Amino acid sequence: RPYQGKSRKEIKEQILTKQAQIKKADIPSDWSDESADLINKLLVRKPVNRLGFRGAAEVKSHPWFYDINWNDLLNKKITSPFIPKNGDNFDKKYCEGIEKLGNDTRMR
Repeated sequence: RPYQGKSRKEIKEQILTKQAQIKKADIPSDWSDESADLINKLLVRKPVNRLGFRGAAEVKSHPWFYDINWNDLLNKKITSPFIPKNGDNFDKKYCEGIEKLGNDTRMR
């Protein structure tokens, strides 16, 4: 959790005053630096400073999305890197941990 405290009051105070962020030392080993940077920029408290405030192009130009062909995505020409077995994306096993995608856990 991004907020720690001994009581609900302490946690509430942190939520109201502290900026949540993934610190360099806390980045999971299977995450890229770009993915942590994207998350941190989306978590910024003040909307005017948050990635995407100036429009979707700002988010789309983030380095984590460098290899996305947005026109192909829009035209549904890109195959999903993850397709649930039997077409059931509500199976609870998909919510109980990270689903490995071959050698790559990066979701695009």
